[in-house]
Amino acid sequence: MSAGDPLIVGPAVGMNQQQLAYLISIDLITCGMYILTIDYKHVKNI
Repeated sequence: MSAGDPLIVGPAVGMNQQQLAYLISIDLITCGMYILTIDYKHVKNI
């Protein structure tokens, strides 16, 4: 999956505020889900 690519390319190209905020929100949601998944695995291993 190349979902993270726009986050790198976007600001360099010069996206407007709304598009940038949209990408950041998606990044935060993805990061949150990733952390929750790690926490779930960690608790499961205990």
